[in-house]
Parts: sequence; structure tokens; C-alpha cells
Amino acid sequence: YSISECKLLENSFAPKELKIEYRFDLLDEIWDDRPAKPSGKAFLYPLEWAGISRKEKFNIINSELEKQGSEITIVSALDDLCWTFNIRGNDVDFSPLVLGYGIVGDGVAKLFTDFNKFSDIDKQQLIDDGVEIYPYSSFFKFLFDLKKQNILIDPDRTSYKVLKLLERKNQLIFSNSIPNLLKSRKNEAEILGIKKVMVSDGLALLNFQIWLEKTLGKKKITEYDI
Repeated sequence: YSISECKLLENSFAPKELKIEYRFDLLDEIWDDRPAKPSGKAFLYPLEWAGISRKEKFNIINSELEKQGSEITIVSALDDLCWTFNIRGNDVDFSPLVLGYGIVGDGVAKLFTDFNKFSDIDKQQLIDDGVEIYPYSSFFKFLFDLKKQNILIDPDRTSYKVLKLLERKNQLIFSNSIPNLLKSRKNEAEILGIKKVMVSDGLALLNFQIWLEKTLGKKKITEYDI
């Protein structure tokens, strides 16, 4: 749950003196055959379609952080993460997302993910661009050890656990996600990409409509078939 959602719950629970426990994953205690985390392959999103390099994005984000008196920001929403680091993957069905977290700031670009998702060539390119790659499982331990930092987090796009790990030793600044705001303004390459994919999407819809017209009344079809 996000910080904003949990704050609402805290207010509702307060009259009954109930508290939110964030330190344990109770499902691990009873879910013996719990599936492993997604391990789909990931890749670098080409500059041709991104329009802006990851290094440029890091610099823009850092400039925005300076304006708000922050040193670093936590990037935890997966769409923000993939946009910031110009990466794509297969960890979420029907969405080209990579499971991970990021930390970006002045001279800082840390990516917490399963680095085996990437080819050796892609990993080296990330490193050459100043990205430090850490295991996905080390993220919360890294946050626990952070101290005396001014950190910007978006309460609507950051988990409650992140808040609890950071608030004791750091100064938190609550604001809108910088990557989320930046990616809402499309550059020329992104606009061209949207136009091209809309053509493909329109053709896919047309093919479906043709199939439906030819099939209706000739054989039984279900909602699942459609």
C-alpha cells in the first residue's frame, strides 16, 4: 500500500488504537508454494524511441531535486523506473515493465533489480552511463542504512514500508514524483512512437472486427473467445 493509503488507514484505526505492521510478510509463513518473483528478460530502451538518454534524465531529475531542496529521490513505481533508466522488460503481463527500485540524485543513479535479466552488453552500457546495479533483495536494507539525507518521495507512488525505513534518520520531502511529471510531457521521438503504435493498434482492432463479423452466426463464440 502507498503512504497515502496507509495514512488514511491509520486515521481510521486510531480510535481503536490499531497500528499498521509493515515489517513482516505474513504470507511467507503460510504460502509454501508461493511463486518466485518474475524473472523475465529485460533490455535497454533505444534512444531512438526514448528521445532522451538516461544520463540526460538523471541530470534533469537532479536539477528538479535541487529546486526542492532534496538530494535524492526514491523511484519505486515501475513505470517511473523504466522511464528513468530507459529500460523495458517482461515482469508484468501485458506491460513492458521491469521489477525493481531506483534511487537518483546528485551523482547517484542506483538500480535495484535482478541484474541477470540483462545481457552482459546491456549491463555494461548501464554501468558506462553511471548506473550502479544492486540486487533487488538489497533495496530495503540499503534504505535502512541511509541517514542524514534530504529525500523526496511521492506519497501516492511510494510504499508505506519505504516511509517507515527512511523517516527515522532522514529529512523527507513529500512531493509529486519527478519522473512521473517529466514523462507526462512527451518529446518528439515519443510522440512519433505513439503515432506509430496507434496505427498498429488500429489495424489490430480492425482485424478483430473483421473476424467478428465473419464469425457471428456461423459458430458459437463466447466472451472468452472474443
